[in-house]
Amino acid sequence: HAHAHAQAQAQARAPTPPPAPAPAPVAVELPEGAKAPMNVFVGKLPLDVHESCVEALLKQCGGVLKWKRSVGDNNVPKAFGFCNFSDAQGALAEVELLNEFDLKGQKIQVKTGQKEQAILDDLITKRRALTSASTQTYTAPPGGVQRTPADEEKLSRLRTFVSTIDLSLIH
Repeated sequence: HAHAHAQAQAQARAPTPPPAPAPAPVAVELPEGAKAPMNVFVGKLPLDVHESCVEALLKQCGGVLKWKRSVGDNNVPKAFGFCNFSDAQGALAEVELLNEFDLKGQKIQVKTGQKEQAILDDLITKRRALTSASTQTYTAPPGGVQRTPADEEKLSRLRTFVSTIDLSLIH
């Protein structure tokens, strides 16, 4: 009897784990996979633009984990590469802002694979629901990419950024 009683007391004295911190409020529930790193294909790059410049440009859009330009024989950089963003929102910003972005007179191509695109579409839908719920509704241009005034502002910042860096940086 006494033994069981001592055990019960010992259990009662066990420290209770601290309460888990409350998650930060998120305005919109992110789709599955949106918080995971995402690869984005970057193509049609002008060959004389140094990859550190491409990387600097990509970093303007979101958290870049890794930028890898594909190289051919003799380490000659090719016109495309892959960028790994820390989350889908950075990838989405890059696709929206940089696809067809004019880099030294050449429109670069930025796109994701089908699996990633599904996540981005989900993200856009959620974001649309969010913006249409607010007062500022704007119509999406025919291309399907919906640029907000904030996006336009980012774009002009990117253009300024590109014009200020020497793109044909030699290693």
